[in-house]
Amino acid sequence: MKPVRQRMKVVPPPATDPLSAICRFPLPGNQTLVRRITVLDFPISSPFPIQRAYWLHNLNPLEIRGHHAHLKLEQLMVAVNGCIEIEFDNGCGERRTEVLDRPTEALYVPPGLWRRIRARELHSTLLVFASASFDEADYIRDYDAFLQFAAKAHGLTIPKTR
Repeated sequence: MKPVRQRMKVVPPPATDPLSAICRFPLPGNQTLVRRITVLDFPISSPFPIQRAYWLHNLNPLEIRGHHAHLKLEQLMVAVNGCIEIEFDNGCGERRTEVLDRPTEALYVPPGLWRRIRARELHSTLLVFASASFDEADYIRDYDAFLQFAAKAHGLTIPKTR
């Protein structure tokens, strides 16, 4: 009997806060036979149209990457090798840490979250699928500017520090 490949459409859960919109989902493929394969069929198994793919590779656990947020960009993250820890911050005092260590699982990341990425194992690789091509205007690279953005998005006011 020939194995049938899974096909599914992933829809992130409705959420009022970007932190609660983060979700994991299994990637379809063949994990039980000798020839293992994991696939991401476009657009069937992605919650958004993918416009760009990139990967962070040969990561060193002593180096922290990320240090930014996106205004509109959605992402799927997959640790294709090793183990990756990602800390997400919503700018309102709440944080969430996710550990990716399975190439058969993707993490959906909505816009509006600050992130810090660290490899837990030497030479780890993180594959990222993005909803748009690179656009510097979509990045928030200053944490104080991110806090202002988050406060406005949540209807809060933050007193100026200077």
